[in-house]
Amino acid sequence: MKKLILLFGLGLILFSCAQEKQPTFTSLFNGKDLSGWDSYLTAPYDTLQKLGLNYGDPFPDSLVFGVNNDPLGVFTVVEKDGAPAIRISGQIFGCIASQKEYENYHFHLQFKWGEKKWAPRTEAPRDCGLLYHSGGPFGVGSSTWMRSLECQIQERDCGDFYPVGGTYVDIPALQNNTDRFYTYKVGAPLVKFGGDLWRCQRDKDWESLPGEWTSIDLYTVGDTSIHVVNGHKNMVLFHAKQIVDGKEVPLTKGKLQIQSEGAEVFVRDMKITPIDHLPKALLNQE
Repeated sequence: MKKLILLFGLGLILFSCAQEKQPTFTSLFNGKDLSGWDSYLTAPYDTLQKLGLNYGDPFPDSLVFGVNNDPLGVFTVVEKDGAPAIRISGQIFGCIASQKEYENYHFHLQFKWGEKKWAPRTEAPRDCGLLYHSGGPFGVGSSTWMRSLECQIQERDCGDFYPVGGTYVDIPALQNNTDRFYTYKVGAPLVKFGGDLWRCQRDKDWESLPGEWTSIDLYTVGDTSIHVVNGHKNMVLFHAKQIVDGKEVPLTKGKLQIQSEGAEVFVRDMKITPIDHLPKALLNQE
């Protein structure tokens, strides 16, 4: 009997320790408004067309709507599938950006595509993006976004990497036979992405079916990050860096940005928790 009591007590202690190890997340969306976030918008596409400009071209300051000026309601809080969500109309290129910087964390969100698409991307895949380690002024990346690393959110391309505004990372990748892009591959040689090499494709498509919510998880510690889609790792990025005074320096922290890029999208369940190491299960996952 004493042994049973001892084992039972030990079991309670182990269970308690396991419970304590569960991460405590902080919500970054209060379900009511965009508190904690700033919005940034460039200009309507028809305005640019009249001047012979396109998204990505340099914009005169007089054209852009700028920070926290959203007269067309590109960013609104709505109810979607019975819960609060941020609706991003996509009508104008821009983003919402966290007011705080973050370092060494696990960030989570869910997204679901809407129906609306806007020029110049009416015939292109629906597009958005989670930009992290963001810093500096808006407009550095494609004349719109802050310097950052991008975890792509695009139809059937979720988890791809793009360098935004002069960032670099090393990713194990192999060049595709059919085009000049590279694809993430566990165990492949490290390839430096940035500059002229501006995209690394995820290894597999884990996005949910149309009409369903997709989960994106970003794990980042130091200068290493992991992109996870619906619980499946599809990219590990090493040695994140930026150029400062002509020298490469590690890029380990910054703000979060969520893009408006020509497609209606709903975002919810945005939350974050600090971590001090990357999950071994993800690092070892093939």
